[in-house]
Order: sequence, then C-alpha cells, then structure tokens
Amino acid sequence: MQCFDLAWLADVRNPTNLFKLIKLLSVRIGTKLDISKLTSLTGMARQTVENHLDLLEKTYLIKTIPVLANSPDREIVKAKKVYFLDNGIASLAAELGSGSKFENAVFNQLMHSGEIAYYQLKTGREIDFILDQKQCFEVKETATEADLKNTESLARNLDISESYVIGRHPVRVFEGFIWGGFLQ
Repeated sequence: MQCFDLAWLADVRNPTNLFKLIKLLSVRIGTKLDISKLTSLTGMARQTVENHLDLLEKTYLIKTIPVLANSPDREIVKAKKVYFLDNGIASLAAELGSGSKFENAVFNQLMHSGEIAYYQLKTGREIDFILDQKQCFEVKETATEADLKNTESLARNLDISESYVIGRHPVRVFEGFIWGGFLQ
C-alpha cells in the first residue's frame, strides 16, 4: 500500500511512519483510540500522530466516533473509536479478523443514516453504535437473544427504547435481530 500521494499533498515528512500508523489503526477497528500507545508504537511525537489522525479523517480514510455520555465533560475525556471508511483499504493495511471487518462494514452502512456514537460503562460493557441518540445497535457475528437483552439493559441508562442486534450468522432469528445483509 502506498501513501505517498497523500504524503506529498499533506507535506508528510516521513511517509513510512504514516503507513505504519495506518496499519496500526486498521487492527484497531472498533476500539478506542489510545494516542499514547500509538506514539509509543510508531516512535512519532504525540502532535505528529494527532496531525496524521486529523489528515486521515479529513481525507476520508478513517472516521472516529465519540462516546455518548450523560455529561459533556465525560464525552471530552473519553476516547473516540476508530473505523475505516473502506474495508478493502483496511484489509490491505493489515490482517483483519472477520468480526472487525463485519463491524466496520456495519458502521459504513449506519453512518449514512445519522449521527453515530458509542456507549461504554467503566466495567467495559458497551453498545457498539447509537444512532441519533434514538436507536442502539450491537454488532455480533453470531447474535443471540442474550446480546439483545444486554443492549436493552444498557440502553435504559440512556433512556433509549429501540435496541437491535445486527448479526452475520444468525443462530436463530428473534425480534430485535437484524441480519447484516439487510442494512442499507
């Protein structure tokens, strides 16, 4: 994969480091951005990593989504999650698991429907996607009713009554289940 056109346009001094960052981001699809870890792994200064992240987002390679919190202060402190806007590029940059590819594909479908955020408790329990603060979506390769119940439980914390589980391989179809192929 070559980032040299992007590097030239943005006056990136070390295109190899930019590519290294892209590889690291691709294996972190659907996870919270840890700038400190990225700076440590790439050997780049924090400001350089932040500048590169801004460049990658402005050139539509990646998209970050915020956490939905009851307090604006918590939203600012909590890390954003990262997704690629092209599954093919993410797959070329690094070896991705099928779960990451599926979650990234779901994100790419949902992002056209409104504002997306995620929700997470300190315990680690989370909702993958919250659309317009009205609908909750949990993404699972093999979705179960227990996944839906967990999502509904977390959604009550946000006063959201609409919850769904998007699955790739349905064990059985149940109310609140959406097969990933039906997303538009």
